[in-house]
Amino acid sequence: LVRAVASSIGIADALHAARLSPAQAATVSEARPLPIESVSRNTGRTTARATSIIGVVLIFIMLSQYLTWTLMGVTEEKSSRVVEVLLATVRPVQLLAGKVLGIGAVAMAQACLVVAFALVLAEAVGSSVLHGTSPAVMAASLAWLVLGYAFYSWVYAAAGSMVERQDQVQSLALPLSVPLIVGYVVALISASAAHPSLLLEVLAFLPPTAPFAMPTLVATGTATWWWFTLSACISVLCTIGMAHLAGGVYRRAVLRTGRVVSIKELISLLR
Repeated sequence: LVRAVASSIGIADALHAARLSPAQAATVSEARPLPIESVSRNTGRTTARATSIIGVVLIFIMLSQYLTWTLMGVTEEKSSRVVEVLLATVRPVQLLAGKVLGIGAVAMAQACLVVAFALVLAEAVGSSVLHGTSPAVMAASLAWLVLGYAFYSWVYAAAGSMVERQDQVQSLALPLSVPLIVGYVVALISASAAHPSLLLEVLAFLPPTAPFAMPTLVATGTATWWWFTLSACISVLCTIGMAHLAGGVYRRAVLRTGRVVSIKELISLLR
């Protein structure tokens, strides 16, 4: 702010020193830059790529934050024995679904609030940072935030029911976040590249990495409408299957206290 004010005062002093008339000074002060026309046809895509980078970062932050909350919330209820009281009145699948939907609603509300606040603030202060933001890429990013949380939330909730104490959460958080990190890094690299890689196109159809890969493909103009629809359908089907599996894991593991439920033991219980 100080630099902007100093620059404006410096220009005013220069106009006064040049002994220009008020009309001449006003003409100089209202000068605008010459219009710029790009010789490249990818100007719109450049804006879309910038929007996709913002969206990918937003998705990664939101998923990392709220999925960790889901993991820690289930573990805390199990370690404090609160879940035993709750299961006396509701079914395990109802308790699990309520936690997943509740945290998901908060995550979506915060994402919409962040985007709306950024747009309003940029418009209010006259910032050009978000000028030309691609609505299609923003909509795709928000849609895949919902689909990504819907898939991962069941995984994290089931994993939280398998541990005994809060200090054991860290041992689960890193392995569960590996697909998130892979999709995030590949999407960021591809968003800056001239053409998306084959790896990104493959990851766009895998539910663990599609929340990052598909919005990037939309921004580059590679993804067609049926690519988007097919990837979303695959994600929804896998989410339904994951919800069914997570419900079985949660029901069998959340009341087993005293030690960590091993994968081998869990498989035998599911059988």
